[in-house]
Amino acid sequence: MSSHEAQAQMLGYLYQVRCALMLLIESDTPSLKLVIEKFDDVSFENDSNPVAMVQLKHHIGRAGNLTDRSPDLWRTIKIWVDAVEDNPVLLEKSRFVIITTAKAPQDSIASLLKMGDDGRDAEKAFIGLRKVASSQTSEINASSYKAFIALNEDRARLLVNSIYVFDEESNIFECKSRIKRLLRFSCQPKYEDILFERLEGWWCNKCISLLSNKSSDGVTQSDLRYEIVKITNEFRDDNLPIDVEFDDIDEKAEKEHSAELFCKQLGLISCKRRRIIGAIEDFCKASSQRAKWIDNCLVVPDELEHYEERLIDEWSHEWSAMSDELGDESGEAEKQKEGRQLLTEIMRKDVRIRQGCDEPFVMRGTYHILANSLKIGWHIDYLQLCSEEVEKNEIMG
Repeated sequence: MSSHEAQAQMLGYLYQVRCALMLLIESDTPSLKLVIEKFDDVSFENDSNPVAMVQLKHHIGRAGNLTDRSPDLWRTIKIWVDAVEDNPVLLEKSRFVIITTAKAPQDSIASLLKMGDDGRDAEKAFIGLRKVASSQTSEINASSYKAFIALNEDRARLLVNSIYVFDEESNIFECKSRIKRLLRFSCQPKYEDILFERLEGWWCNKCISLLSNKSSDGVTQSDLRYEIVKITNEFRDDNLPIDVEFDDIDEKAEKEHSAELFCKQLGLISCKRRRIIGAIEDFCKASSQRAKWIDNCLVVPDELEHYEERLIDEWSHEWSAMSDELGDESGEAEKQKEGRQLLTEIMRKDVRIRQGCDEPFVMRGTYHILANSLKIGWHIDYLQLCSEEVEKNEIMG
């Protein structure tokens, strides 16, 4: 396979995924489930029975065609002939749909099968297909011709009567624009691109799940609408999207972060390893999420600084209460115990950067970010003890 052919094939796969999303958004029957590579490239099913079997034909750089001897047309017919031979009930319940970026030439067989076209004439198309198949003049289409001729004539006529052609349809790039037009009323204009990216990311994961048989069910338009509403809600003025992907902390990551001041601070109050690992996870997730918000222009540094000031204010009240409990004669064990209690009280709070953004790791992780810069601490003597640690590290190089 040449490099050009490989690229076209890959684009075809990606087109299948993106076009499926577009078809689901535009579907007039929300209860139908969309599946991929189950009955056809894309299918809509009801109670596990396909009501629409869709073949997608994608061309970029060359126009493609649906002439009477087009391999695109005859390969598709062969697939459907085989399907109805295996399951004749399909002829009673299913539509067979070709969606192609190519053009069906005027007066061609494909043009006679266009959906909603005044010139649709399935009987004339059937006669034309039988005539072409009987000519046996193409080696490329030979097996398709043979299969169509061998199909029972009544079944062949029913099959052709159920074929609908949509030509000159959107290519992979135009599909994106078409989907974004459908989504534009779901969010403010400044969020259109990121909404599309988030939705397509979710959709790709859904398709992977379907193709790998991790999910036997298809996806309904109601499922899709729920996801659109969910994502859109994250882009309200009182909310922020949560989109960090994070694996569990491994030993290497634990070792790398253990040298950071926020971990040193937890060590000062004798936190156990499990609690420290949870803190590292919150620190990493919050750091990553904050960076994404800034990169996507969803927050400005001033908002993050204001949020940190609110967190510091909450901490300072609890810090003052702890200070009252600890006297000059307090021993180290008592200081550590009170520090752990302070940490617990702080982490139980619900101080949100925006009211709708309720993911707990944002607050917890930001507190550890503040602890890492010594703006807050847990041990009553944290500034002195951590400064000594910093000075020692600087001396050691």
